[in-house]
Amino acid sequence: MNKENLLTKISKMSNDERENLAYNTSDVEILNILANDESEFVRQGVACNEHTPVETLETLSNDVNRWVRAGVASNKNATVTILTKLAKDGHEDVRFEVAQNKNTSAETLILLAKDISWSIRSNVARNPSSPSEALALLINDDVWWVSRDVALNKNTPSALLLKLTKDKNIQISEIAEEALKDRKEKSKANIER
Repeated sequence: MNKENLLTKISKMSNDERENLAYNTSDVEILNILANDESEFVRQGVACNEHTPVETLETLSNDVNRWVRAGVASNKNATVTILTKLAKDGHEDVRFEVAQNKNTSAETLILLAKDISWSIRSNVARNPSSPSEALALLINDDVWWVSRDVALNKNTPSALLLKLTKDKNIQISEIAEEALKDRKEKSKANIER
C-alpha cells in the first residue's frame, strides 16, 4: 500500500482504532505516521511499541506530553542517549520509567539513586543493571523499602548484603541473610558438580 493510501486509511480510523494500532503494529511506516498523531494516547502507544525505530523514539522523547516521554523511557529499545536525557526530565513519571529500564547506563542509575522520589530510588534498587555504587547509595535510604529492594536485587554484591544483615529493620536483615544463604548454597552446589 502506498503512503497516500495508508494516510487515507489511518485518517478514517477512530482514536481508539489508531491507539490500538499504535500499540500493536509491527509496521514501521505506520508507526512513523502515528508518531505524529494529534492524540497523545496514540503517540504513547507508538512510544511503548517495541517495533518503533530508534529515530522515532528520539523524536518522541521530546514530546510535550509526559506520558509519551514515559512510554519512550519504558521502551526496551530506548538507547542510553535517550534514557540519559529523559533521566533529567522534570516529571517523576518519566524518571520512574528510566530508573527501571535495563538499558539505562550505570552513570544514570547512580544519578537516579539520588533522586528526591523514593519510587525512583526503589526502581534503581530493583534494576538488575544497577551498579554496586548505586546500590551502595541506597542501603541506608530513609524509606525502608528502598533498602529492602536492594536486598531483593539478585545482583546486589555480597558485601552490601552483609551490611544489610545488620539493618535495624528485621525484614531487611532477614531478606539479606536469606539472599546470602541462597548464594552460598548455589556456590556449594556448583563446586560439587
